[in-house]
Amino acid sequence: MQQAKRQEVSELLKLKTTTIKSIGKRCGVSLKTVYNVEATVSDSKNLKHRKGAGRPMKMSKNNKISLAAKLQKNPRVSVRRIASEFQVTQGLDISRESIRRTIKSMGLSKKVPIRGPGITPRMRKYVSIGPRKTGVLTGTR
Repeated sequence: MQQAKRQEVSELLKLKTTTIKSIGKRCGVSLKTVYNVEATVSDSKNLKHRKGAGRPMKMSKNNKISLAAKLQKNPRVSVRRIASEFQVTQGLDISRESIRRTIKSMGLSKKVPIRGPGITPRMRKYVSIGPRKTGVLTGTR
């Protein structure tokens, strides 16, 4: 939507028939937006988003997909081992903290239950452990 408005502003600026104030009112944008579009069009001749300055991300989309596959295959693998595998297989030097942050942003958790809840001696009076296959606790009072 915003891109369409900017395109409309640039078309009206090219016609040079109306004032900047009237272009802003007609398109429903601020004067600042009209001036920004004018500067962008005069500089680069297009309105596409320019890549900003800043550090590029190390984890690309493909790297995130392979990370998710590794975690699905072996959920108990350590972050340190994942970092070393990325170093060996893809030649990427990704820190453990970056991998941990990516895992967290994907909504995955490195916390894997190792065993079920412990049964205290007091609980043993009331609960007997069921078959090992199901892990179901059955009550016997």
